[in-house]
Amino acid sequence: MNSILRGGHEEIRLLPADGSGPPRLVPTSAAQFKSPEAWSPDGRSIVINQIMPGTGRDLFVIDAELGGAPRPVAIAPGNQFLGALSADGRWLAYGSEETGKWQVFVCRFPDGANKLQLTADGGADAHWTRGDREIVYVGEDRRSFYAIPFEPGPDAARLLFRLP
Repeated sequence: MNSILRGGHEEIRLLPADGSGPPRLVPTSAAQFKSPEAWSPDGRSIVINQIMPGTGRDLFVIDAELGGAPRPVAIAPGNQFLGALSADGRWLAYGSEETGKWQVFVCRFPDGANKLQLTADGGADAHWTRGDREIVYVGEDRRSFYAIPFEPGPDAARLLFRLP
């Protein structure tokens, strides 16, 4: 198992979690300001964000072993941040400001297909619950925490708790 070690704003390095070796550079694009976001459950892919001219920060996937050119997963106007992969590795939840304010979206991983906007009243910092049945996220006020079923339907997000 590897751990991600960020080596500046231009490169991503992997460090064996058990300390058995030195950090290893994962070759990617020459774009500056890229950051790791999430590991795929099988350990083969890393979700990164990097700045793209014309859209802002977007989400890409790279091969954890070989690196290579980042493949797009979530690209839209505004920024896409804080990607979280479902436990089965088939879905990516993330925050996007493509609508003009932060909202939570999901898309199929790794191809980015079947994109769905899950929130209407703002939200960010999405995380999957055990079993991938719900996504929890922080509301627009940054103190309210919500859960929303992954399968879209008539159910609305429910307030979990609010900080004072």
